[in-house]
Amino acid sequence: MRKLLLFFALFVCKESLAQQAQCAVTTSYTLTYQSTDGAGNCTFLFKPTVTINQSGASVKLVRYTFTVGNTTVNVCYSDSPVVIANCNGSFNAMPSGANQVFPTATVVLPCSSGSLVMTGSTSAQGASTCTTQQVYSGPLPVKLVSFSGAAKPNGVKLNWVTEWESINAGFDVQKSTNAKSFEVIGTIKGNATTNQASTYEFTDQDVQPGQLYYYRLKQNDVDGSFTYSQIVAVRYTADQDIQAKVYPNATTGDSFMLSMLKAQSATVRLFTQAGVELPVTVTKTGDPNLVSVVAQSPLAKGIYLLKLSSADSQQQKSLKVVVQ
Repeated sequence: MRKLLLFFALFVCKESLAQQAQCAVTTSYTLTYQSTDGAGNCTFLFKPTVTINQSGASVKLVRYTFTVGNTTVNVCYSDSPVVIANCNGSFNAMPSGANQVFPTATVVLPCSSGSLVMTGSTSAQGASTCTTQQVYSGPLPVKLVSFSGAAKPNGVKLNWVTEWESINAGFDVQKSTNAKSFEVIGTIKGNATTNQASTYEFTDQDVQPGQLYYYRLKQNDVDGSFTYSQIVAVRYTADQDIQAKVYPNATTGDSFMLSMLKAQSATVRLFTQAGVELPVTVTKTGDPNLVSVVAQSPLAKGIYLLKLSSADSQQQKSLKVVVQ
């Protein structure tokens, strides 16, 4: 599964906690993606928030066990104040209290699905277990390398890149005008499972000049779970470069052809380098994207500036025309 968020937290419901008096319980945690080594291993920063109940025997150890395939990584916390401890060492009493934020640990795991289990112990050697909690089971979170949008002549183009994927079914591209109510405007198939970086793009052509649009991605897993990306905002401005060309260029006479989208409805003006406008006659052809431009007076050798404007005046472009 491709995970698009850098941060996520698991909150344990109060009702489930009340069912039994536990010596320690994870109330939330963050597992933040940092990087990949290109060989299928990912580095994460792990920071749990834990409630410790010292009403019984003294809690001396909170151990987190990450299991991904055949790989097992343990992170141990002990002492007062709480520190990251050697899991093979001896342990001291921990402070009692709710929602204690433990130190951040660096964890290297295969970039795949796995599980996270917490155990608590009142033993100085960690031999006994006073509680066991299944904290998480499923694909590990992965950084969305980038998600961006930009106004282009044919709409708003969205691009995104991810590091790796596991059971990724694909993406729903969602759009909003108020950043609150989103609708699906397209679906892009994912790469299922891969350890390679993947790039995606989508163009929203249903846009209006001057309107601000908000976009987000909903990443869907094969198993039905999903996550949302961050929201990107793009104001659509149609004043992007017109794709146009003049030929022949250079020209030896007073006329040339202009090729551009909807050329026959465009405004065409010719200027000298000094900024003096020269009258021209624009003649339609059988192609709506092609017109003939003829200067009404002979053109001296030199460089001229052809200024183009689309029919709605939202797109402009200037081209140099060389007369030999």
